[in-house]
Amino acid sequence: MINSTLSKEILSHVVGLETSLEVWKALGSTLAQHSKARELQLKHALQECKKGNSTIDDYLRTFKNICDSLGAIGCSVTDEDKSYWLPQGLGPNYESFTTTMLAKPLIPSYQEVMASLKIRNLRTSSLHKSPMESAYICGRANHTAIQCYKRFDHAFQSDEIPEALASMTIGDPHERAWYSDSGATSHMTNNEGNFSKLQSYSVTDKDLNPLALSIPSPSFSSNFGDESSRNTDASNNPDHPSDEIQGGMPHSNSTQSLNLSPNVPPVHQPCVSITPLSSPPSPPPPPPRSQEVLAYRSGGNAIRTEEDYADVNWDEIGFGLMPTDYMYVMKCSQDEKFSCGELNRYGNIELSPSSGVLNYGQGLFEGMKAYRKVDGGLLLFRPEENAQRLKFGAERMCMPSPSTEQFINAVKQTVVANKRWVPPPGKGSLYIRPLLIGTGAILGLAPAPNYTFLIYASPVGNYFKEGLAPLNLVIEDEFHRAIPGGTGGIKTIANYAPVLKAQTRAKSNGFSDVLYLDSVKKKYLEEVSSCNVFVVKGNVISTPSTEGTILSGITRKSIIDLARNYGYQVEERPIPVTELTHADEVFCTGTAVIVAPVGSITYQGKRFEYKTGLGAVSQKLYSTLTAIQTGLIKDKMGWTVEID
Repeated sequence: MINSTLSKEILSHVVGLETSLEVWKALGSTLAQHSKARELQLKHALQECKKGNSTIDDYLRTFKNICDSLGAIGCSVTDEDKSYWLPQGLGPNYESFTTTMLAKPLIPSYQEVMASLKIRNLRTSSLHKSPMESAYICGRANHTAIQCYKRFDHAFQSDEIPEALASMTIGDPHERAWYSDSGATSHMTNNEGNFSKLQSYSVTDKDLNPLALSIPSPSFSSNFGDESSRNTDASNNPDHPSDEIQGGMPHSNSTQSLNLSPNVPPVHQPCVSITPLSSPPSPPPPPPRSQEVLAYRSGGNAIRTEEDYADVNWDEIGFGLMPTDYMYVMKCSQDEKFSCGELNRYGNIELSPSSGVLNYGQGLFEGMKAYRKVDGGLLLFRPEENAQRLKFGAERMCMPSPSTEQFINAVKQTVVANKRWVPPPGKGSLYIRPLLIGTGAILGLAPAPNYTFLIYASPVGNYFKEGLAPLNLVIEDEFHRAIPGGTGGIKTIANYAPVLKAQTRAKSNGFSDVLYLDSVKKKYLEEVSSCNVFVVKGNVISTPSTEGTILSGITRKSIIDLARNYGYQVEERPIPVTELTHADEVFCTGTAVIVAPVGSITYQGKRFEYKTGLGAVSQKLYSTLTAIQTGLIKDKMGWTVEID
């Protein structure tokens, strides 16, 4: 009787059972399994729910449907879970909003998050009603002509120019001719009545110089064959700007001529001049701004800033090199101290094949970031720590190093010179890479005779492709990152290439990165390829002690201080690999990754999983640290340095 009422899918689970009791037990077990699978499916959908390109209303509707579906099967989503997962799925455009919500001591209620989100959207929409401007050179939006790199490409031609020229072609002999205004092919008319005055005129240099500047010597001659017209000083040519700037500002000389059209051919025929077609010309508008930064309220007053940004899709930047405008260079010899440095255009450097850095790896580097605040200001995070670490490494590598003051001033100049490359708030940061390398030629093994301190920068997003998703690590017991008495505790360039073999192998097997063990006993945790590691058990946070084989990370040091302020017990000690089997959490720290939660670690074929997301220690520390770095909360630790 019971079997006759069952569907074919369910019937397969009770075939062969003789009593009704056995059938009911089998049905109960089967249906319970389906319910659990549905629960896990919906919980996964809640965690993976993303706004993407959909509207905020569609995203909220999708999020609510998932929560309602969980409630329908008896697994109601708590208010705290909603408050956590809703901001997480908003995406990079809402990163500052998400950080603000999650950095609060008590996570706000779901209704408070919804109300704050609506206010944020209303404020954003009110700021972006005007159409986006575009560069007239290439026609692309979100940047101006002065920022358009196409202005250096003399072969580039906008799509509008051929269209304008084509429109002048007379296909029918009975059609009226179209007249252009002396090279301004975008301004045409076929009605001669629009000309208030139609006459021939001869062209002079002043006519060809629309800015009517006072020029001591002519930039070019109307005589195209004049040899002097082609021997103009390169410094007067905007196509060959000075490659160096001092103190963050380009060289300028108001007495030099401005060559706007260095190769204008002679004009032997009369030209048609079009005077205003309607009303007298109005004064030129002020230079346009490329983008307005989102306004935020502070103390009841709106803070609104306008900044010029590079032509970059800030929503799609990862952790890859994106060359900026300038780099900082300072040099000295072995027996001297670093003195004066300068900002140069970013580009290649000249290096001897026998330089110390190429032959013997005599080089150090640092990594740090600059952040843009919501009011437009720029912040550095603990730059004095990078300066001191570089100095410590230089002593180990027998290299002179800049003073802390020189280091910080050089970093500030580099950031200011590349200010337009600092991403908008919540979109990323400007990664700063100081280098100290032996550039002098040397054949035998010895310190190089000359050294170069160089800083370049690049805008970056997330270091790992997973973004803020949990990492999947594998423990390496064949290769080792450092040995006792070696250079594992300093940031030398020689420490990083040896990890590439193990890292490449791990990534090819689907892992995010490698966690290394000590090289002596092969049983204690050390660090990941480029970041420190922490292990959480209850109220205790442990991290391997730095005893010469592990880099003393600046983010590591900051996380230790924050954790202690939150009341956690922090231990710096050797951590046996066996502790990973019963740890609550594992996370990594570093300048590039900031704080990255670890979802799983695989060791000798066994996979161990850890808590991440809501309520995780790593999430709490990440939210607080990034809020300090970006100026969203008051820096009570005195870690940030504002750039004037």
